[in-house]
Amino acid sequence: MAEERITPESIDTVELLFHWHRYLSIAQLITNKRVLEIGCGEGYGTRILANEAVEVTAVDIDSDAVRHASLVHKRPNCVFEVASALDLPYQNAAFDAVVSFEVLEHLPKDSHDRFLSEIQRVLTPAGLAVISTPDHSRTTEWPPNPYHLGELTAEEFSSLLDRYFLQVQPYFQEINAASMIWKPYNGSSHTQSFAIELTAHGSNPTRLHSQTHLTLLAVCSQSTVQLPAITGFCVENSRKILRDLWDQVTLSQRTQSSLAEQVEVLQTQLDESLKREAVMKQDNLALARGYQPLQNEIMRRDMDIAHLAEEVSGLRTELDVIYQSRSYKAIKKYWYFMDHSIVGRLFKKRNRTEPEIVKPHEP
Repeated sequence: MAEERITPESIDTVELLFHWHRYLSIAQLITNKRVLEIGCGEGYGTRILANEAVEVTAVDIDSDAVRHASLVHKRPNCVFEVASALDLPYQNAAFDAVVSFEVLEHLPKDSHDRFLSEIQRVLTPAGLAVISTPDHSRTTEWPPNPYHLGELTAEEFSSLLDRYFLQVQPYFQEINAASMIWKPYNGSSHTQSFAIELTAHGSNPTRLHSQTHLTLLAVCSQSTVQLPAITGFCVENSRKILRDLWDQVTLSQRTQSSLAEQVEVLQTQLDESLKREAVMKQDNLALARGYQPLQNEIMRRDMDIAHLAEEVSGLRTELDVIYQSRSYKAIKKYWYFMDHSIVGRLFKKRNRTEPEIVKPHEP
């Protein structure tokens, strides 16, 4: 589930618990010290260190991460620089403390000694180094991480540190579903109870506030002797509760990703439909612009046809009048006589050399 580059905006809030807790737990160790942080990443943890240290120099090999950190998390006593963990550009004994979380595993095993020797070199003789790395005996439960080139087991980690430091105090860190019992925060710097609060833009570190508790518990006595403390926590040892939650989150993320892909496909289809609609609108406008002149021409033709129909009707009326006139009937009888009588044929034969008189059209 873990993202390789964690930021306060990361959706993997379970993994963020690891990172926030590490920074919060060591803040009191670097009070009023000159601190070097190796592998500062986006710089959100450096901000916590800068709240306690005299000055913090934070380095990372990723120039983009350093640029982001300089813009977002810059403090007056804090500087971000690009540098390699294997070739630190600082003088001997320049720092009172070195902090390096989750960097060692990104280096090949044959460069681990170089990494530790550089830390030893820039530390003062009484300096303090705080280093973390995942336990390889646990990470084998998950698919290999392509970014982790040199993971170590607990034994290998201790052996490496023993070669460079006189004292090494190992600690373990785990995320689990747990029941916690703690004293109300009274402002003491020795109270190591932390929390993160989720915001609209990610998460922020905070203290355990009173409103986060469910059960009230008290130890009481009539005696003036200091009451014993019962603070502590109880975890579900197999981590099944947490694994189930992880599985649910993973399923939710996959579902969300699938839905996002479906939304993207639908958005693409919608965009294409809108483009086609725009083209059709343009085509319709062009057709409309061409339709009006055609409609006007049709109307003119219809008017011409109507006028011609009126003229034809008028002519037919005139012809009907002619056909019913006495003169037309007389001429018609004349031509019938000329065509069918012997006298008429003889008369036509004698006058063939004369221009032919056109006879009227018969209705």
